[in-house]
Amino acid sequence: MSYLVLARKYRPGTFQEVAGQPAIARTLENAIKLGRIAHAYLFAGPRGVGKTSLARILARSLCCVAGPTPAPCGTCDRCLSILRGNDLDVVEIDAASNRGIDDIRALRERARVAPMRGARKLYIIDEAHQLTSEAFNALLKILEEPPAHVVFVLATTEPERVPDTIRSRCQFFEFRRIPAPEIVERLKSICASEGIEAEEEALAAIARAARGGMRDAQSLLDQVITFGAGKVAADGVVAVTGSLSPQAVRGLLRALCAGDMAALLRALDSLERAGIAMEGIADALLAEVRDLLVACASGGDAALLQDGAGRDELVELAAGLDIDRVLAMTNLLLQARRRMREHDEPRLPLETALLRMARLPATMPIGEALALLLGEPAPAAPATPRAAAEPAARAAARPAAPPAAPPLREDPAVVLERIAAEVRVNHGAMAAFLGTLRALALDGVNLDVVPADAGPRLYNLDDPKLRRAVAEASLKLYGQALVLRAGSGAKAGGQEAPPAAPSRSTVDRVRKLFDGEVID
Repeated sequence: MSYLVLARKYRPGTFQEVAGQPAIARTLENAIKLGRIAHAYLFAGPRGVGKTSLARILARSLCCVAGPTPAPCGTCDRCLSILRGNDLDVVEIDAASNRGIDDIRALRERARVAPMRGARKLYIIDEAHQLTSEAFNALLKILEEPPAHVVFVLATTEPERVPDTIRSRCQFFEFRRIPAPEIVERLKSICASEGIEAEEEALAAIARAARGGMRDAQSLLDQVITFGAGKVAADGVVAVTGSLSPQAVRGLLRALCAGDMAALLRALDSLERAGIAMEGIADALLAEVRDLLVACASGGDAALLQDGAGRDELVELAAGLDIDRVLAMTNLLLQARRRMREHDEPRLPLETALLRMARLPATMPIGEALALLLGEPAPAAPATPRAAAEPAARAAARPAAPPAAPPLREDPAVVLERIAAEVRVNHGAMAAFLGTLRALALDGVNLDVVPADAGPRLYNLDDPKLRRAVAEASLKLYGQALVLRAGSGAKAGGQEAPPAAPSRSTVDRVRKLFDGEVID
């Protein structure tokens, strides 16, 4: 007897055996119990998640000699003939190869004929989105007014390509990807039934590689069993799928967290020489960084991480990381993954992102940077389940804030007069405007002024040129950049006073923090 692959051997035979679609299975069971069988169903979802399997279970439930029943016996002639695919009243059509209007016209004529053996006739149309527009139009009439004995089940991976006129005449069920833990449990059950020794980490890797598809997972398991001569091991999964080993992924992650750019480049080069696709590296890192993010956000709750070995190491790595840094790492990887699809050389976007991620320890939260610039205490960090200690390197790299300049004790009127005299050297018109103002008070770097008399003004207090000239003059005279402000809430020159200009000490802190230079 020829070998039967696992995906066929362990195909679900009852509603209870269908993995990952509990709501759909329950709805169909109850429809059979209550006699509320629709004339047409549309099953939509990714490949390998149970669409065709559920359609066949529905067919057996309706055609079983004990039925209609939500629990078909699986042993009667009708159940066995449906399982073999040769039942005369249950017809499966591949719309990818029978997609034309003539095929649907023939189907429509056959559907009007009474069933040969029972009370129901079922048509299962797989990949229904492949039908042509003319074929959909031909199908539309019989879906609208079907014979009483006919049930249609349309299955598709692309429901958006099915016309709304067809969808509106069907009960629509959207199948979801099967969670990895459910796939792992089913693979364990299969291995136990087959007497196969399997590593849990290997099964978890197969489930991740299957991306929510049970059929893909079972096919991969078949390959890994053959590769390992009857044993399922992590290295077998790596060899069959061409993916990264968990050790390689965590090595990259450790280098990222340590900021070791040289180690990152060596590891990336080694993986490329081993034939690992850059897209595969990015996907594996994204899955690992996702777990790292969860570990950071949950305070190290290992139960929230994906199944498999190495969770304790992730929790340990997360304990020394800032969640903002891990969020930045995630965003950089997501951006790199998008750019890799558009770039002729996918290594470049990934390499650039990894190097930027490795440099993240040298960055500083924006709140701390602003506090440093303003010479204020750093804001307190919000309470988290786990307080991460600040790296010593970041603290040592911060420039020391210079002492604040002493407040001016000079009379405000004298200050304004001296500034006007200094401005007059290069800007006579501005000096004339300053002469029309009266100084009220000096509040830190703010010189409060009001108009000395009524009349038009050549300048407003928020004029950039005027502010720059006043700041330069006061810096030269007093070592502080002063700013004119409308006194007592009044308006000088018809405008509200502008915000305070930065002092020399603030400018110096900005220059040191960002390693810049003053050019104007």
